Amino acid sequence: MAGLVAAARLRELGESPAVYEKGKRPGGSMLLSSCVVWRHRQWEDFRADCPAGDEPLQRLVGEDRKSADGWEALRSGRAYDHACARGRPD
Repeated sequence: MAGLVAAARLRELGESPAVYEKGKRPGGSMLLSSCVVWRHRQWEDFRADCPAGDEPLQRLVGEDRKSADGWEALRSGRAYDHACARGRPD
């Protein structure tokens, strides 16, 4: 996942990175997600699947599905700041 984050940052900087899997097949978190980066289309579906999650943090990161606000919240540190303010361990 770190490689994907690095590639996303390079794209923001105007570069065209390539990401390659080091193994013969995907592993780790990518394997557990069936090699798909996905998210729920509807807020209600997300909450139904993750009802015990920190709702304000979930909204901060992902409620606006048509913009980059969730990515910006993660990238800028707002999501981390929110989690720390609510007493979550880092």
